[in-house]
Amino acid sequence: MTRTRLALLLTIAFVAVALVAAGYQSPVKGTAGAYFPPRDNWERRKSADVGMDGAKLNAAIEFMKAHETTSPATAYSAVGAGGNIIFIDPSHDLLVVWRWSAQSSEGFRRVVEAITS
Repeated sequence: MTRTRLALLLTIAFVAVALVAAGYQSPVKGTAGAYFPPRDNWERRKSADVGMDGAKLNAAIEFMKAHETTSPATAYSAVGAGGNIIFIDPSHDLLVVWRWSAQSSEGFRRVVEAITS
């Protein structure tokens, strides 16, 4: 194939892609801001009305309150396989990389305790 022929073919291909892309219209019409209700106007329902067990929901909420993290609000972390954890707290200028430890949760409890006390 000659260079001229290849250049012509590539030009036709690019023009065809550009025409298809220009004519494409998204099937979803944008409705910016319509997904969320107005501020302070959230719909409220009882747990039974949406098919949830109210006792189990309250138990889950109480469990989360009892096990709430003691980490600083500015801290964040990532947990990987095998007990690998990265803990970052910019307010304390702290980066901890904890690798391959079965006691990683206990170790991080100590780290958090040290920086919050």
